[in-house]
Amino acid sequence: MRNVSPGAKTSLLSRKRSPSRIFCLAAARKLGALTAHTTIANYQRRPRYRLEAGLVNYTPQTPYVLAVPIEEGFIDYRGFLNALREGGFEGTVAYEMCSPLAGGGSMENLDRCARLFIEFIRSL
Repeated sequence: MRNVSPGAKTSLLSRKRSPSRIFCLAAARKLGALTAHTTIANYQRRPRYRLEAGLVNYTPQTPYVLAVPIEEGFIDYRGFLNALREGGFEGTVAYEMCSPLAGGGSMENLDRCARLFIEFIRSL
């Protein structure tokens, strides 16, 4: 990065479509000191199938992703947040629960997921 104002900050996301874990960790280390905020959410891939009635068979479809508690998904946020910190990150972290969440949208489930996130952050 060239010609960046000394006061400039960014927001860095590690999401389900990130090209690779190694790339995300390297980016987090490099941009840690420039990152003011990151928002995280985790997901599990769920299989989908379509009935082929003429064959009485099921054809696999593109899997969908379902939001899950922070440490139950396929994104390594412990590694990502540690890499950010190694790079000088001193910003804020938000936990996003704005897509369908495993267990549903009841206040009890939202509170449970939020508590698990707080426990996760404190364990870093």
